[in-house]
Parts: sequence; C-alpha cells; structure tokens
Amino acid sequence: MAIVTFKETLPVFDPEFGSLYLVAEGEADVADPNETDEARVISRASTTISATISEFVTNAFSDPSVTYQAVCDQQSNLEMQIGSVLQSREFTCYGVKLTSFGPDADSMEHINRIGKLKEAAAMTPEEIAKRIEEAERMAAAAVATMTPEELAAAEASFQKAMDETMAEQQRIIEAAQKMIAESSATAAAQADTVENAIVDAIADAVQAPKFCPNCGAPYKGGSFCGSCGTKLI
Repeated sequence: MAIVTFKETLPVFDPEFGSLYLVAEGEADVADPNETDEARVISRASTTISATISEFVTNAFSDPSVTYQAVCDQQSNLEMQIGSVLQSREFTCYGVKLTSFGPDADSMEHINRIGKLKEAAAMTPEEIAKRIEEAERMAAAAVATMTPEELAAAEASFQKAMDETMAEQQRIIEAAQKMIAESSATAAAQADTVENAIVDAIADAVQAPKFCPNCGAPYKGGSFCGSCGTKLI
C-alpha cells in the first residue's frame, strides 16, 4: 500500500474573471497487486491521477458559460472519478482525498480585486461618500492612538510612497520627452533631405545652356555670353 500525494495546477477561463489557475491538491491511498516496488506504484498512480484531473477540469470548462466556482463545487465528483480511474487501471484504491480544489493565491487575489471593483462601480454617490467618511474617521482614530514614534514611522512610510510615485512619474515624463526629441530629430533630418533634394532639382533646372540663345555661341562659363554679352545664368 502506498500514499500518493499530488498537486496539479491547471489554467482555466472563467466568464466573469477571465484567465485563472485552479489547483487540485490531495492524496490517494493505493496498492498495485502486480507491483512490489513502491516507487513504481507511486509513479504510475501519480501519472494516472494527473491525467484524470486534467481531463475532469478540461471537460468541465468545455462549456464556456461554466464558472470556476461551479467546477470547484464538484470536488467530491472529482475524488470519485480519480478513484474510479485508478481502479480501472488495476490499482486497489482505498481512498482519495482532495485537501484543496480552487484558485491559486494569485488567481484568488485577482478575483477579490475584480469583486471590489464591481462592488465600487455599483455604489451610489451617497454610498461612496459614506465609505470615504468612514475611512477618514477610522484613519483619525488610528492616528489618535499612535505613539509619536509610530506616527513618525507612518509619516515616513507615506512620504517614501509619495517619493517613489513621483520618481516613477518623472521617469515616465523623461521617457516621453526623449521619444519626442528623437521624433523631432528624425523629422528635422527628413526635412533637410527634402530641402536638399529641392535645391538640387532647382539647380538642375536652371543650369546654364550649352549655347547662347541670342547668338548661338558655345557656352564657355560665367554668367554672360562671351560673344554677345547676353545673361545666361
């Protein structure tokens, strides 16, 4: 007989809270009449349990409207399915116990945060004002009971948080200014290129003729015709 401990973490999608991770953790008491090596029994049983949990959760969420809570409420069904599959794989299963079946810590924090946001969004202006008033009263009561040392520590902590916020804002501003400067430099370089191209085109257009249009004498340089004095450039 062997005790198989397991912990499976599976990604799921909840219609209300989006992407979450569910954790199924527990242990199974099994035996394999055809195997005397306990390590091999545990290894094979672990593989079977892992596949069973994955299949159970995948099938449960095949319906896009199903919620994580509805699936977690089926904990006893999952325990029974694990035991049934182990039996079908020639194990003797003495019991399966899930110690936990639900969102992991990060997912639970996400769920609570979304819940608070929805609660706040549903509040009326009067309820919001009341909450603010209660928070201010509680803060004042907490300050009144603080020792000078505790008050100084609280003020220092608040100031540190403010400084960090200001520093982060400054970094964002500097990054934006750098981006604007780089964009301006690029635009200026492009403008210079265009201007040079225009100047070159004009120069090409107004270049001196090969012959004087007045007397037909060949152009030998300069602004005027060497034969008749007609202005050429």
